[in-house]
Amino acid sequence: MKKFLLTLAVVLFCLSRSFGQETESTPFDATFRFVFHSVLEGLYEDGVSNEDVDQILLRKEKDKGAYIHFIYSCPICMPALHALLTYRERPVGVFAKYKHTGYQMQEHTFGNGLTKDEKALLHSPNIKERLTLVNSLVSRWVGRRTKLTGGNTIGLEAGREQGMRSLKSFREEGSLDSFAPGYKDDDVEECAICNGALGMKFKTKKGK
Repeated sequence: MKKFLLTLAVVLFCLSRSFGQETESTPFDATFRFVFHSVLEGLYEDGVSNEDVDQILLRKEKDKGAYIHFIYSCPICMPALHALLTYRERPVGVFAKYKHTGYQMQEHTFGNGLTKDEKALLHSPNIKERLTLVNSLVSRWVGRRTKLTGGNTIGLEAGREQGMRSLKSFREEGSLDSFAPGYKDDDVEECAICNGALGMKFKTKKGK
């Protein structure tokens, strides 16, 4: 729980960097909520295993350092990260405790998990393959919710632009190790999560 609260504090800090000073009453805007709910719902619907969630949540060093697949201060990456952390902390054993509900859910999810091919990409040692898979998952999850909301993407384009500016800034400052370690390769110019949120494929200069 302490680790979860610490991560939440980091998320809030990053959001303040992106959006300016936040009000106490509305720390999370509509874009944050939309991406958060899209990813959280997608994780439940697909039944993503804890093992695979942990792989998405890889950090630069074991259990510390920056999250490799995310760009800090990006208005789309941060709510996606927050959703993954929330899902990972979901309570286990509730349905077993309250057996009268009549429902049995594997790890409290609805789906059967990622496919064999998706797992292979996610657990690849190649960062580009992992980012490609993360991009695909976010595209699926946000696309699913976009259909439910009648096509309203709620500020995703502006969020993507901010994410790209953050990536460029970190690259120019030489601070990718601290804020976007998965994007150190000069061939990687675009945010995999931002692109996914808008239904765009993850692209590199070499197209691989």
